[in-house]
Amino acid sequence: MAHITMVLPNSVVDRSKKIMDSFQYITTCTNVYQIFTQAGFSVTVSSPSGGPVGDGRRNEGEGEQSSSFHQTVPIHQIEPTKTDGIFLIGKHQSLLDFSENRCLLELIFRMLEMGKSIATVAHAAAVFTELYLPDGTPLVEGKRVTAFTNEEEERYSKERTNIPFYIESKLRERGATFVSAPPFHHNVEVHHNIITAQNLQSAPEAAYQFLGRMETRQLHEN
Repeated sequence: MAHITMVLPNSVVDRSKKIMDSFQYITTCTNVYQIFTQAGFSVTVSSPSGGPVGDGRRNEGEGEQSSSFHQTVPIHQIEPTKTDGIFLIGKHQSLLDFSENRCLLELIFRMLEMGKSIATVAHAAAVFTELYLPDGTPLVEGKRVTAFTNEEEERYSKERTNIPFYIESKLRERGATFVSAPPFHHNVEVHHNIITAQNLQSAPEAAYQFLGRMETRQLHEN
């Protein structure tokens, strides 16, 4: 059975700043998890530090994926040879959780070298801002990508002073060909084995594109 690793930021909820919509985020993660398992893939949920994501509380009616979100595997325990693709779902905290985690950066780079698929949703594309080729070229230079846009930040983020950087601006600085849709419209970009989704609304489409890439790779290997 093929295996997928989902990566979420640990700090999904910050009650003091309230810049995370915990319910929408965890609902999105749950939906993506179900898309993967219903397609016959096994799923490990990981995070930079391991342990719970969200606010640490269990809700009535949660499915079998609940324990995976409350007991995530630390990213340093994920082996690139034992997972077939990585799907990262981000919110504002992932700007730092993902871009500053050396184990995650090394894992993503190794997976891409192996030809495996990497998908990011919204702010999770921050992981690409600190990845470089051996000659120093930014990994995303010249690649079509998307992420949470500057316009979405300006129009919908009430706590802009708490955001370390705008992910669209950072990707453009790294030379990416940034493709955007109107705020909170569906938008998914595919550049070879890199799939990027603009926002949480686009996560299910990104999940299906991700599965398609993985299934194509499996056919070529068999």
